Amino acid sequence: MYRISYHGCMADKKVQILNVVLNAFIEIGFYISIVSLLFITRYPLYIQAFGASFSVFFWGLKCLFNKKWLYKHYPWHWTELLLCSWIWIGLLWSVQPNQTILHGIIFTSGCIIEVLLVSVFQKKQQVLRILFILFLILVGYAIYFIVQHWESVLPLLRWGTIWRSQLEVSGVEINFGTPIGGRNTLGGLYSLLVPLSASIAIFGISWKEFSQHKWLFFLFKSFFLSTTILFFSMVMFSGSRGSSIGMVFGLLCLLLSNLQWQWTLIAAYLTAVLVSIPTTRNWFTRILLETLSGDMARIFIWQNSMELFHLVWIGGTGLGTFQFAYKMFFSPENQKTFIHAHNIFLNIGIELGLIGVVLFTIIGLQFLIYGISLSRKNQIASPFFASIQVGLASLVFGYIIRCLFDYTI
Repeated sequence: MYRISYHGCMADKKVQILNVVLNAFIEIGFYISIVSLLFITRYPLYIQAFGASFSVFFWGLKCLFNKKWLYKHYPWHWTELLLCSWIWIGLLWSVQPNQTILHGIIFTSGCIIEVLLVSVFQKKQQVLRILFILFLILVGYAIYFIVQHWESVLPLLRWGTIWRSQLEVSGVEINFGTPIGGRNTLGGLYSLLVPLSASIAIFGISWKEFSQHKWLFFLFKSFFLSTTILFFSMVMFSGSRGSSIGMVFGLLCLLLSNLQWQWTLIAAYLTAVLVSIPTTRNWFTRILLETLSGDMARIFIWQNSMELFHLVWIGGTGLGTFQFAYKMFFSPENQKTFIHAHNIFLNIGIELGLIGVVLFTIIGLQFLIYGISLSRKNQIASPFFASIQVGLASLVFGYIIRCLFDYTI
């Protein structure tokens, strides 16, 4: 009996060790995808498939080794599957098949990575580690560009200078020259992360949950608070008005989602009062008009994009083909060629047709509704997971608001 028990314990230990190793490789695939995204203009787009394939391979090995299907279903997975299927079906009529293949790889790889992460990593320690490393990569990325442009950043560290530049809608205009694109892309990236980082720092890291490991409480609390401040600074340094607006709406969603309904009504009332004040209303109007009038007037591109959508609304022109399709219908000799429609719904409508718009709207609503509802259910039982769920929902909300007049990420 003793020998059987001993061998059984040893076998269980080997299984645990192997699972830890396989989990590590699955996780590494995620980091590969993130790093390659940050340098997306320097590397071929198809490299996105490498990170996802890396994770899928070791996830398959883990399934075989454990003799079970390691998958946890969420409602939006069906929508992701339908959207991915529609993207690849659109390859049949794409006006630029190579671009559809490359962008299809990016979107499909992202969906695969998301499914694997939420299916395999269920424990708090695992999720916390992934977020810690992810934010550490992004912190390093931000610090690198701040150091490279320190002479431009230093004068802006005076609060009055940088904040006034945003209020007056002039923009800071630091040319970071990042591989992922211009200031709108850089600001847009970090504006998405501010609500998530703030949610974890404020609502997710509680003293009660770390009472047995006090040093971990101070480590993670200070880390996520610091990242929130740094990410906020990157948005301000970028001088991107669209990114600032997306960040503000993401934080508003985070705030309202954590309030009881009575406080939500009070907040809505105060907002209405604030908007009714002439000075505040004029400032918001100015930001809106300045934003819309940028890039040779967004209203102009919206009108052309709407006309183009009416022509291709059934199936679209193929994912990633907006610029080419725009050139086909609007002569570059007479019109400026735009790389996107400055509105995510119009852009998706042109590339993926009405079906693509419907599926995108559904998946956005699913992330918002399920994120907020799940966070409310888990606020007492698991504040950490609740903070991530509402943080991601706020991220999505801020992204959608920002992409109503831009489309850079």
